[in-house]
Order: sequence, then structure tokens, then C-alpha cells
Amino acid sequence: MKVIGGLRTPDGSWRVEIVQHRGDVAYRLVHDGDVLHDRIGIGEVEYYLKRSGVDMAQLIELRD
Repeated sequence: MKVIGGLRTPDGSWRVEIVQHRGDVAYRLVHDGDVLHDRIGIGEVEYYLKRSGVDMAQLIELRD
């Protein structure tokens, strides 16, 4: 599995990684370094972030 991009909260506590695995693209949700959900859809990402009080509009692009 390869990370091909992503977003994070300004404080870095939450990350949404865009991952590619065998040609499929999905998302991985990471909080404080722990992978909470792997290979999920964008709707699930929105749901889990909202449930945790994080607005998707707050996310900024990950930089290497």
C-alpha cells in the first residue's frame, strides 16, 4: 500500500491519507499516529471526523 497524498488538521493530530493498493484508491484515517480506519471511503472519513468534532473544511494539504 502506498500513500499518494493526504490532508491534516492544522495541529497535525488528525490525518486523512489517500492510499493506493493494487490499483484501488481509498482513505486511511489517522489520529495522533494511530491508524483508526484503513481503506475506507470519503463518506466514512467525513462521518468519523464529524463524530470527533473535526470539520473537513479545517483540513490542509499534507506536505512532504
